[in-house]
Amino acid sequence: MNNISLAKDLATKKKLQLELKLLKNKAMYIDLLLSNTAEAELLQYKSNPKVCSLLNDNSKAISISEWSNAPYNKNPNYKEQLTFPCPSGQIVRSKSEVFIDMVLSSNNIPYRYECELLLSNHCYYPDFTFKHPITGEIFYWEHFGIMDNEDYAFAAFNKLKQYYHHGLIQGKNLITTYESKAKPFSYKEAEAAISFLLI
Repeated sequence: MNNISLAKDLATKKKLQLELKLLKNKAMYIDLLLSNTAEAELLQYKSNPKVCSLLNDNSKAISISEWSNAPYNKNPNYKEQLTFPCPSGQIVRSKSEVFIDMVLSSNNIPYRYECELLLSNHCYYPDFTFKHPITGEIFYWEHFGIMDNEDYAFAAFNKLKQYYHHGLIQGKNLITTYESKAKPFSYKEAEAAISFLLI
């Protein structure tokens, strides 16, 4: 076997290994979503305003208004990329994040943009951190904007894996949205992503 043939075989092997890893990650998240039916039912039950008023002791919890006005540690990196103004007054990194701002703001859901999140001494900055408008539970929203870039996609799935290991689970307390050049993100997709919160 010559060197070119060996190199092709090794490249094919590496590509297949990465594709397998990606598929295993996707399968893990699908299994997780399917197993969380009871949790989704519980969230819907707890989101009922009458149930919420019976179960929550709001005297002990920080109000949504206090939370939204409190200072927080913001992402200090790449400030020069903050170039997209939102109707809310926030400045974000992409037009897709403008759509997310618009959807959250139009539904009176206050949020923190790129708020520091410490998980096992590692610092993350989820795109949006917000409180459920009825229950006050904390949710995170990550938008992954260039999923047709293999390195970016690999890093995104690694981040989701870390989130999962720390209890941030898609469909429970984490929203994820995606786009690529061929499939840009839309305002309607942003609306659909939070529709389960507004039932």
